[in-house]
Amino acid sequence: MKLGLDDWLVKQSGDLKEAFAYLDRIPLGHSTLVKASAWHQKWKKEEAARQADQGVLIYRRADSIKSRPTRWLIPGRFALGKTGMIAGHPGFGKSQAAISITATVSTGGTFSTADAPCEIGTTIILSAEDGAEDTLRPRLEAAGADLSRVFIIDAVADRSSVDGPRVFDLKRDLGKLGDMIRVIGGASLIVIDPISAYLGGTDSHKNAEVRSLLTPLASFAEEHGVAVVCISHFNKNMQTEAIMRITGSLAFVAAARSAYVVVQDPENEARRLFLPLKNNLGPDRTGLAFTVEPVQLDSDEGPIQTSRILWEAGVVTTTAKEAMAPPLNSGEQTELESAKGFLRALLADGPVSSKQIRADVMGAGHSWGTIRRAQEALKVIAFKQGLGGWAWRLPTEDAQASPKMLVNNGCASSTSSGGNEHLQVSQVPVKAEDVQGPLKMLTLIDEKLNGILQKQPVPAEAAEPLEPEVIADEA
Repeated sequence: MKLGLDDWLVKQSGDLKEAFAYLDRIPLGHSTLVKASAWHQKWKKEEAARQADQGVLIYRRADSIKSRPTRWLIPGRFALGKTGMIAGHPGFGKSQAAISITATVSTGGTFSTADAPCEIGTTIILSAEDGAEDTLRPRLEAAGADLSRVFIIDAVADRSSVDGPRVFDLKRDLGKLGDMIRVIGGASLIVIDPISAYLGGTDSHKNAEVRSLLTPLASFAEEHGVAVVCISHFNKNMQTEAIMRITGSLAFVAAARSAYVVVQDPENEARRLFLPLKNNLGPDRTGLAFTVEPVQLDSDEGPIQTSRILWEAGVVTTTAKEAMAPPLNSGEQTELESAKGFLRALLADGPVSSKQIRADVMGAGHSWGTIRRAQEALKVIAFKQGLGGWAWRLPTEDAQASPKMLVNNGCASSTSSGGNEHLQVSQVPVKAEDVQGPLKMLTLIDEKLNGILQKQPVPAEAAEPLEPEVIADEA
């Protein structure tokens, strides 16, 4: 039997590693062929990798870690040692909200009537869009801040630079920021407004690059026990969900432990809503509302026109998802209202399995996307029925008020294509003389739907158990 190169090596030495090392030292006539062996090449690569990587894992056993409570800057909203975010359209008051937080921290006051007092602390502000003399200081004064506890970074002066002061760079200057915190005797809050101005060449739309920038920032916040609140803008895509509206990479929102959005109240253009987008460190908080009022200050150079936030008493129950939902055109709005009525009637007598809902939707002519929007609008609850799969039910108050019959329910006719198109609704009114009470009405509707379903087979994917999409964390 003819031996291969690896077999030859094994015969020469019981240890391949020793054999390869020997061949590296002793020139043989057929060494070129031997060194071409796949095993030899693999071993050489692995050995080089082992010698190049001298790092070790850093780990701890869980029982050696001491638990500690979260320390809050603004109780329940922004935590010390963590990063947070406030986002909104230009001119809607997100920077004003940051100034209000700064003033609150500087005096140890309450952020709003709905919040507990915070501890007195010092704030460092990085602002690329507002001037210190004509905007930041006047706003701080109007908000009642203790100006001795607020520091504003203007630029970075490099001793070796011939170009003069430069813009602060989060990739290069965190060490300098740490030195500043030690010099001024500590800080509780750092405001970066907007964060996109301080990325130092990082592509804000690439997750990997953004994470490589934000990970050191998060470590910095934890090391110094300071809350870092980053200000950001919305992008122009109004057809996506709230969390996707933040400009740049999704990593910005993912890295923040808490995030808020500032949006305009659709019913009052002068009113702003400060709504929680996420909070990884505590229970969900309700939103707040504010207006911006003009303020006139006196100065040596004449009156200064500025403004400040007036927080309303109480809370706002509107969610960021609801306030930033994609706009519907008139046709979509009509479809949504129709789908809401369909769901109310379908669930009026109690829970219905997701599988049955899917089948009924196919027969009634509604698109599944519209049914999902109706589910969210009605706050329909999806839950697991033991081993029986998922089911939907109305909230308690809606179930009590819901009508027990379907009104003007349409019967569907199938499309000629027989493909994935939505069934078209053919309005077939139910005659009053055919109905004697809600029970008979529901029976009649069921018979009509069953007749439709027999003509229009349910696709295989519709017969599978439905696992709900995220709706208020029901699953």
